[in-house]
Amino acid sequence: MRFGDEIRVGRLVSALRRCHVLRANTGAKSGQPHQDHSRAGRKLRCGALVGAGFLFLAVSAIALRRAPEPSYAGRSLSEWLLLLQAPQFSNAAPSKTEAADAIRHIGTDAIPPVLAWIQYEIPGWKKLATRLAFRMRLQRLIPHHDSQLERAEAAEQAFGVLGTSAASAIPRLSEMIKDPKREGTRSGRRAVGALSRIGQESVPTLSSALLNPEAPNRWLVAARIREMARAGLDVSLAIPALLKCSQDRNVSAAKAAKNELISIASLHPEEVLPPIGRVFETADDWELRVAAALILGEVPTLTPDAERTLLGALTDPDVRVRSAATNAFRARR
Repeated sequence: MRFGDEIRVGRLVSALRRCHVLRANTGAKSGQPHQDHSRAGRKLRCGALVGAGFLFLAVSAIALRRAPEPSYAGRSLSEWLLLLQAPQFSNAAPSKTEAADAIRHIGTDAIPPVLAWIQYEIPGWKKLATRLAFRMRLQRLIPHHDSQLERAEAAEQAFGVLGTSAASAIPRLSEMIKDPKREGTRSGRRAVGALSRIGQESVPTLSSALLNPEAPNRWLVAARIREMARAGLDVSLAIPALLKCSQDRNVSAAKAAKNELISIASLHPEEVLPPIGRVFETADDWELRVAAALILGEVPTLTPDAERTLLGALTDPDVRVRSAATNAFRARR
């Protein structure tokens, strides 16, 4: 057993035993109204069910973790992952730097397990049991930590440690971020984060997700691309996708794409503004040219070439583009 499972299981078993003892004592008392006995009995039965549910979760998690996984220096990959994000309470414990070095030493052997762990979602029955426990004021039966959830969150960070050496995971992560069923899920958000942590090789995949109307969490994809730009990575390949997404019917995705594109252009105008300017020369879609004009109107500082490009948009064949360029110049005053 790992991650303190012995302690958690022991606490759950003890809690269940207390429930049975209390139930027996309640039944043994005399002179109390039958209604009180019934109410106490129902509460204890519900508590026993809740405790049994969490006990089942703990035992199942232990059984699942018996599957073989890579290790280094006497510690399993799971242990190194938790050390990677755990606070440093003691000088005797391995540091985050040591944990990162261990994960790099394990290398590509870590990819299959972290890909599996990153997909963990809290089971629906566990959420229901938690709500029931709070309703019955039996919070003491709820485990304070979900080791599988902690491991899943740490697995996302592992991709940042592995970097470009984890590029083989991109196809599977790409499937995850485009899966509509992962809308609003933790695993969907982790997959986006994992891709952004891999680095440059993930830019085409993230760009493709922005253009997919069925892909969930596109607002987060846009935000992660901006973080990659802030880290100094070249995200110029994502500029056309951000521009296109800024006109999307999905309001949250469109707003995020626009705001993040303006932010990226402000950080790296020399690299980002030229792809935006080329839209006026290459795009037949008037909506895309309108989007480019509006973006140029909101970037704090334009390069001389970008200013000339916006000026040229005033003579665009489409009146809607000309109007957008006019409004962009007004916004800059």
